[in-house]
Amino acid sequence: MTYPPGQPGPYGQQPPYGQQPGGQPYYGRQPGPYGYGPPPKKSNTGLIIGLVIGLVVLLGGGAAAVILLLGDSGPDSDPVPVAQAYADAVNSRDVNAMANVLCDAPTDKEKQDWLAGLNQKSVRILRVEKQSEGGTSAYVLLHYTQRGSRPESKLMLALDWKGERWCHQGFLSTTGLPS
Repeated sequence: MTYPPGQPGPYGQQPPYGQQPGGQPYYGRQPGPYGYGPPPKKSNTGLIIGLVIGLVVLLGGGAAAVILLLGDSGPDSDPVPVAQAYADAVNSRDVNAMANVLCDAPTDKEKQDWLAGLNQKSVRILRVEKQSEGGTSAYVLLHYTQRGSRPESKLMLALDWKGERWCHQGFLSTTGLPS
C-alpha cells in the first residue's frame, strides 16, 4: 500500500537514501560521544611482546655462547702435580698415596707387592717432566734410579682425565712403577 507524499508510513517517516535519521549524512564513521575526533590509536602490545621475546632469545644465545667458550671442555689442571705427588709417594714408600694415581683402586695384595718391590730394588724417582698433553691425555716422564740398573732410567707415566682428576688407567708393576 502506498501513502501520499508527506504522510508517514506505518513505521514512521523514512529518511532519504544516504542519510541517517535526524538529517545527518552518513560518511562511514559514526560520531563518538565528543563528536568526530582522531582515529583510535593502534595497540603496541604485539610490538612490545615481540621485542621482549627477541631480547630473551638474544640474551639466552649470548649466555650459551659464553658457557660454550669459557665452559669446562676438558682438564683445567696441570697433570704434573699429580705425577709429582706420585713420585713423592714412591720415594717415601707410601703405597696408599701411590694408589691415588690410579683411576681404579688397587687391591691390598698389589699394594704389598709394590712396597716389597720398591724396597728390594731401592727405586727412587729423581724428577718428573711433562712430555705432552692433549685433550684428556697427558704423558709425564719419570726419571728414576734403582739398584742393578744404569745410573738413571726413564719411564713414561700416561695419565687420563677421568671425571674431575688426572689418573693412570694402566697398572703399576710389582715395583710400583707404571707398566
